[in-house]
Amino acid sequence: MRTFTLVSILAVAAWTAPATAQTTTSIPPAAPLAVPALAPDLAGPARDWRRRLGGTPDDLLFTGEADTRILPVFLTPGEASRPTRLEIATVSAISASPDVSRITVSINGALLGERPVRGFDAPETLGFDIAPGLLQPGYNAVRVDVRQTHRVDCSLEATYELWTRIVPEGTGFVFDGAPSRILDLGALAAVPAGADGRTEIRLRTGDARDPASLDRLARAAQALAVAGRYAEPVVSLGSGRVETPGVDLVVATRDRLRGLGLGAPAAPGPSVALVDDARTGRLTLVVTGANADELDDALTLFERRALNLAPVGSPAGLAALDASPRRLEGGETLRLTEIGLDPRPFAGRFFRAEADVILPADFYAADYDRMTLALDAAYAPGLASGSALVVRVNGAAVASVAMANPRGDVLRDREVHLPLKAFKPGHNVIAFEASTAARADEACLPETIGRGQDRFVLSPTSTLRVPRLARIGSLPDIAGLSAGSLGLLAGREGLTVSVPGGDRDAIAAAMTVLVQSAATSRRTTPVRIGFQTPAPGAGHMLVVGPIDRIGDQVLAAADLPAARMRSVWAAEAAPATSRRVPQGPALPVRVASAGEAVLLDLGAPAQPSIAPDPAPADPAQASLLDAGRLDLGLGDDPRLGWLVAPVEAGVERLLRVAAVDLPQLGLARAAPPPLPVDASATLVVAQGAARQGGYADAVRAAGFDLAALNGIGDPSGTGLLPRASSVTVITAADGATLREGVAAFFGSGAAQELVGQAAMFQGEEARVASRVAPADVLVETQAFSAGNARLVLAGWLSRNTAVYLGVLAALGLALSIAAYAAVRLSGVRN
Repeated sequence: MRTFTLVSILAVAAWTAPATAQTTTSIPPAAPLAVPALAPDLAGPARDWRRRLGGTPDDLLFTGEADTRILPVFLTPGEASRPTRLEIATVSAISASPDVSRITVSINGALLGERPVRGFDAPETLGFDIAPGLLQPGYNAVRVDVRQTHRVDCSLEATYELWTRIVPEGTGFVFDGAPSRILDLGALAAVPAGADGRTEIRLRTGDARDPASLDRLARAAQALAVAGRYAEPVVSLGSGRVETPGVDLVVATRDRLRGLGLGAPAAPGPSVALVDDARTGRLTLVVTGANADELDDALTLFERRALNLAPVGSPAGLAALDASPRRLEGGETLRLTEIGLDPRPFAGRFFRAEADVILPADFYAADYDRMTLALDAAYAPGLASGSALVVRVNGAAVASVAMANPRGDVLRDREVHLPLKAFKPGHNVIAFEASTAARADEACLPETIGRGQDRFVLSPTSTLRVPRLARIGSLPDIAGLSAGSLGLLAGREGLTVSVPGGDRDAIAAAMTVLVQSAATSRRTTPVRIGFQTPAPGAGHMLVVGPIDRIGDQVLAAADLPAARMRSVWAAEAAPATSRRVPQGPALPVRVASAGEAVLLDLGAPAQPSIAPDPAPADPAQASLLDAGRLDLGLGDDPRLGWLVAPVEAGVERLLRVAAVDLPQLGLARAAPPPLPVDASATLVVAQGAARQGGYADAVRAAGFDLAALNGIGDPSGTGLLPRASSVTVITAADGATLREGVAAFFGSGAAQELVGQAAMFQGEEARVASRVAPADVLVETQAFSAGNARLVLAGWLSRNTAVYLGVLAALGLALSIAAYAAVRLSGVRN
């Protein structure tokens, strides 16, 4: 049995500048190994330094008349025990009135202070003193409430002009003296993010074309992202020293450490260590061993410890961490505070608050159940007619509560139902919107602007009841990509990751996708990275590369127009900068709902608009059937074609003669419009899937072949569900655009907009276009259980109306026959 020995690693030999200060620490901490060549100053240079609040640009943007953020901020034990102050730099819309607009800050439930919003022409820095003992080692909750009122306009439209942005470069906890060191894995969350909210993980490898090394680096990078709980990790490749914050990751045998500019360990055995650069704040994580076996042992130990780290901090900080975003598994009943909502009483004209929740990657979105909101709320008398509370899921309005009582009212346990079909795997947004305009707003007197009474309150005692969720893989569906759906489908066999040609930019892009998925799902995916693309049909495969490196067969398997994409990108060889995401103050938007074709403008606060279907050639014959064929839900197995095709053709002719409205019955399979790829596209993500048996096998198994029947419920698909393979393609015009596009798309939260079979991201115009999936293939991801099978069946019937109606008709016919037979047997003739 191999014994793990964790030892200190020699500091980087190249980092020998006089100003450099480093700390080398083994895991668990041991006495640091002296390095005479470096003679590190463990105290570091004496200077003021800042611990940023973190968060993405969207997290630091406050819109409308009232907005709140509760940010979990990690502090090391040394930082939590030091005297400090909090500085927040803000810039606001000039339309906000400084007389009544306020920003309020609290930490761990303790109020720090309230300041006017004044940073109109340039950022204004607000300072808040922090009492000793308020901060705790680990996570602390920093709450920022912004209340804004328009200077002169009391209309509902004017509320969209109000915004305040926190400037990350001038915001954070300010400490005197040297920065604190990161001494163990539990403090990996203290690695500072950049101004854009992303945490850079740089893979230091001398040979980016070594698949075995890349497999280990992918595994270590995923574990690192999980341990650090990084919200927006982005991967890059490099070897030299950099000055920006982030983490350098080294996974190599001892004899290769020298080639990477690192010294050899002092003792034998599998080793994991941290090297902290005090001058730049950059951390190096080293995983090493004498040979490949020891290296794998060290990696296994690191992965095990990283995945099992328990977060520490104040109760408020841990609650904020759990709610940012909240993961739902099914069967929970949660207060709004537990999903990140704790709104204050509201005195404006348009209230909006939203919560981000994550559903499992194999969540099956269909009409088999619903979530239930038990609302506790109140509204004031005198609201304008038409006032209502609207609940949206992923941008689509799913429920509303009228606020029509002129005397006001109190709502207690008012149930509002959220259909599960409105959700999707991965990130989802539940938003509350209340129009609270009053008749008094028509006068809009200067002395009353922003000084009225509270008009609406959504109580944090409101609860969300989540039913048991159906769990099964559905292909093609890119919605669960960022939530780890590919790793879940691949299982123990591992995910095949193909980077055609071994392009370094494409490798970085593929690693970013894997690390983002791990950070969201909080689990790692074993991968097999290669530079040759296997033929589609062998398991589940992720292909990442520029368009000129990916073969037509792979693009066709993902249902992408290869010829058109190559021609439009080649015809207009625009520079990569034209496809990048704008760095301005983009507002968060949400996709309408899973499965709908949507076109979103990420740069403006607009509601999602449903892309219209192309008009048919003859409006008189407008029917989804004209765009496709009848679908009775009998499957596409070619071995059953002799049965399926005649039945569907006969029913189709019968229904046409009867002039039945097929689209309303859900009997027509529509051919979705093609993905509108043009030269401005930054990134294209698409997925294709194919059945490899299952239904025909189940038919043959109807002869009670127990060996075959025992396979039912096996993820390999040897039973009722088919074996399936999938190809997921992520591509762009060139390698640089691919790397930057993946970092911008998957690293900025825009990947939450993924739905359907394919999506295109246009960086220049800040838009996302999606293509619906024409059909779905179900793949088992959970051990068989009768309860889950019932939910899946109910959901599948809700998606396949024809089969549902046929089952009802058959049951009705069977009951009629049984009743007739019973009457005849009873001897009653009338």
